[in-house]
Amino acid sequence: MKKYFVIVLLVAVCAVLLANESVTSTTKSNDSSITSRDMWDILNTFETSLGSMPGIETDGVNIYTSTWNTGMFTRYDMNGAILGDFSIAGVSDIRDMAYDGTHFYGSPASTTINIMDLANEALIGTIPVTCTGVIDVTHIAFDPELDGGNGGFWLGDLNTFGAVTMDGSEIHSNLTLPGFVWGSAYDPWTAGGPYIWLLVQEGPYSTLHQFEIETLSLTGVTHDVSGATVPVSSGGLATYVNDDEIFVMLVNLQQSPNLVGVLEIAEATPPGYIEGTVTLDGGTGDVQSVVITAGNEETNPDVNGNYSIEIQPGIYDVVATLEDYDSDTVTDVVVEEGVITGNIDLTLVYNPPTYDPPQNLAVDEETGLFTWDAPASGNLTGYDIYLDSVFLENITDTEFTFLNLIFEQTYLAGVSAVYDDGTSEIVEINFTYIPILSPPSNVLVDESEGIISWEEPILTNSRDLLGYDVYLDGQLKGSTSNFEWQYIDLVSNQNYTAGVIAIYDEGSSEIVEIDFTYTGTSAGNDIVFSTGLIGNYPNPFNPTTTISFSVAQTSSFVNLDIYNMKGQMVKTLVNKKMDAGT
Repeated sequence: MKKYFVIVLLVAVCAVLLANESVTSTTKSNDSSITSRDMWDILNTFETSLGSMPGIETDGVNIYTSTWNTGMFTRYDMNGAILGDFSIAGVSDIRDMAYDGTHFYGSPASTTINIMDLANEALIGTIPVTCTGVIDVTHIAFDPELDGGNGGFWLGDLNTFGAVTMDGSEIHSNLTLPGFVWGSAYDPWTAGGPYIWLLVQEGPYSTLHQFEIETLSLTGVTHDVSGATVPVSSGGLATYVNDDEIFVMLVNLQQSPNLVGVLEIAEATPPGYIEGTVTLDGGTGDVQSVVITAGNEETNPDVNGNYSIEIQPGIYDVVATLEDYDSDTVTDVVVEEGVITGNIDLTLVYNPPTYDPPQNLAVDEETGLFTWDAPASGNLTGYDIYLDSVFLENITDTEFTFLNLIFEQTYLAGVSAVYDDGTSEIVEINFTYIPILSPPSNVLVDESEGIISWEEPILTNSRDLLGYDVYLDGQLKGSTSNFEWQYIDLVSNQNYTAGVIAIYDEGSSEIVEIDFTYTGTSAGNDIVFSTGLIGNYPNPFNPTTTISFSVAQTSSFVNLDIYNMKGQMVKTLVNKKMDAGT
């Protein structure tokens, strides 16, 4: 009766490895009997020498299992036939194992990894492990690409996962596992990989979970290896490429005795190669920074632009990309097993980036104030200012006042936006400088004295103030650099309009006028104390100007001559006796 029960249980457990999968084989098959090439095909199953043997690994010559509670190892041939048991001094309680092509590795659920030569039944050494969050090493898988291609281990306790170098130094840590994990194995062959497969105990059942190395996350791909009717316990995992170039997984399910399933994962066809040269057309880019992709493979050229991609046979588009360059693609490149497909050359043409310029330019033609709006986006650091295409300076504000402009001259104002990695085009706007020439301020008249006074204009630009012209009833009375003027010959109780304008180097202000009634006497208003020129207005002039002068005494002989810049007399305007006055 006991013998019958064991036979039924074994058949049932073999069947559950097929859970929810459609295959064409049954249990106890060898590799050559499989007619399909589907993931999760069962290529073989075999029993271990006894139960409690979760650790499993292979060097492609033999398969080995280990017990978790003794120092016993069992050696099998590649079809699962038991060849014998052995032990290694100083080694016991190995939970899961890994193989790097030379040595086997495993741990007794501690923070030490044993380095073992199982073929010669010897302990080579130990590796102390430091991996944050991992309390002890229950499962382990060798990854030749870790640590920049120097190799390393993915390992963890039942709940936490990580990766270390070959000397046990931490690379990744504190990765959360989907359940109690007893086994792990490296998979470089499944499309989209590489991956780590995790054998997870979920209640009384066992499930494989796929972990993507690049993203350090589970992909959501799972496979039930226990079914819904037969409770089993998870054990170790191992992967290898068999003689038919099939990438297979050894799944160790603990019972009495353990059952090992040999599952097809992917075809392991020897790769081919794509080779060529990358050329940069223009710009100052680094050819070694070019990214070349074909399928899921990626590489960079050497300093001379030469590249090589190892890739599975198939048909690929080869794409080269580099920032600020147009990408280049060679389509339908055929890769054959073990063959170099060469002369796949790519040329990237420089295409400089564009940067948004300032917007809504405006110039106040009266003050020379240049304003604009900031671009909508980008890592902006400032603006370069130009006048008539000549660079002036770099600023951070969104306004700038041009100085020393010439009256009524037309200019071209320009500005470009400066970013942390480049500069926009220069945007420009024409303007003609027509400043407001401020008039004198606070103009007053002392009606009893007949004196007009004022204060200096409120300057709004950089024009040079030369002086003032004084008017009475619209007639120029004289020019001065002072801030007051004494009118003469005023009549008491008569109304007048006093006026004054500011004279600049490039024009004059508007006149400021004020009405007043003279309330004084003639004293001080009918006496001219000196004979001399008052000035002319306008000045400069074209074609006429008015010259003012004063005469101190009646019947004085007055001579007024015009001279050119060489001191030569041009014309005599006055040559006669005149009465006193202006």
